[in-house]
Amino acid sequence: MSAIKMDSSAVYSMFEEIKEVLKQGKDSKPATVSPPQVDLQALTAINDLSERLEETIEIARKPLKHEHRHSISIESSRVFLSLIGLTLIIIALSYCIGEQRRTISQYRANDLKYRYIKMQGKADENSIYRLERLFWNSDSVKIVRKEVEEFEERVMEKGEKSEKTK
Repeated sequence: MSAIKMDSSAVYSMFEEIKEVLKQGKDSKPATVSPPQVDLQALTAINDLSERLEETIEIARKPLKHEHRHSISIESSRVFLSLIGLTLIIIALSYCIGEQRRTISQYRANDLKYRYIKMQGKADENSIYRLERLFWNSDSVKIVRKEVEEFEERVMEKGEKSEKTK
């Protein structure tokens, strides 16, 4: 129920007035109703807002383009010093790796020389000098390696045969 109570006689009188108006409306021409007065300034404001809303909807429906740009500025001393430091570290590590490769290569060559001298059974000055000259050419190194490996295989076979005979 509502908080305001109306008098029932007032409601009854309103209904009676409505009946009278309806009876007169049937008997005579309908009364012309004038259109409500519209404020033109409010109408133009509504039109402007609706146009802006339509433009915003069109913009929202368009796919967005994402452009990512990354830049490294050398103006910052921290970035510049980091780049210089990383470059120096890379150069130093490259030098170390090169030296290790050279050392490992020398160890392989010395191992092969030792095995060749062992195969020859002698190590005088002329044979060592000749062996060193052979290692100047990579094709000669391949030949020496092949000879040493064949010799070692023959020694292994002889060893296996002598073990079987015992």
